[in-house]
Amino acid sequence: MKQISDEDQLILNELNAKGWWQGSLIHRDSIPNTSQAHSDCEWWIIASQACNIYNDNFDTVPVIELIGASKIPNLSNDYANGSNPRKIHLTASGENQNLLLLADSQKRLWIPRKNLCEIEAPQFKLENQYTQPFSNKDLWLDKFSSWLSRGYTRIALPDEFNVILGQSKIREEIDKLAKRSHLDLYGVFLTITSDEDGLNKEIGALIGPYDLEILVACYEDVDPLPIKTQLVQRLFSDKVKAPGEEDQTITRSDLARKLGIRIFKESVDVRSVSNITMSELLVKNTIRYNLVDFHSVADSSQL
Repeated sequence: MKQISDEDQLILNELNAKGWWQGSLIHRDSIPNTSQAHSDCEWWIIASQACNIYNDNFDTVPVIELIGASKIPNLSNDYANGSNPRKIHLTASGENQNLLLLADSQKRLWIPRKNLCEIEAPQFKLENQYTQPFSNKDLWLDKFSSWLSRGYTRIALPDEFNVILGQSKIREEIDKLAKRSHLDLYGVFLTITSDEDGLNKEIGALIGPYDLEILVACYEDVDPLPIKTQLVQRLFSDKVKAPGEEDQTITRSDLARKLGIRIFKESVDVRSVSNITMSELLVKNTIRYNLVDFHSVADSSQL
């Protein structure tokens, strides 16, 4: 193991004394040679995690990543919830004022980590402001980091399952729920198994028919019962036109079963995050549903 030098230790002590963290803001005037690259970005947000900012090996982690941002007059819920993959609205906290920002994932810089020692300590930063009952409304650092990570993650589901989820209109209902109640929901979790589940296959390699369970996690200040009641009604009572059969209707759950996904009322649940254990979310073949894969939308005007 490489022993840290006295010089590097002094640098780390200086970084710590200035309080650099993921979500810390740097003004463009503090970064040389940024006038030509993304000149519209007055502020730069540190995207690198603390483990990289304070890594004791400057050869392994020589740089930190920054995301460009510009000031805006007000926030829009359509952007502040983090569902747009390229842009997000954020609030950065300062000692005497807050900054409202538009961050753009396509505007990035990498600067030497040691340069942070030469930059004034951050005057603004993204912070999580916790409330009782628990809500995500002001969890600005969590929103920022989650928004970044979603840009690199997609669900590896079986193609056949994806097709059936769409044809049965179940995907449509999950997406509608997510868009309608995005401020109320922590996430939607799907558990997907099949008759060959015992073969230790990756979830994306499973072959149908499939069994589907849906767990919707809402925040503590939200009543889960109306959400569950509406979702159950839409999946198991309300009917849609049966494909290829004129004047015939069928429930979404029955259509899914005909196509190859088995889902039952007992398999759909909506609960507060305080009533969900971590072990439930770590069950084999349970994934967090990325509500809309906006990165695959070819026309950016749709966002």
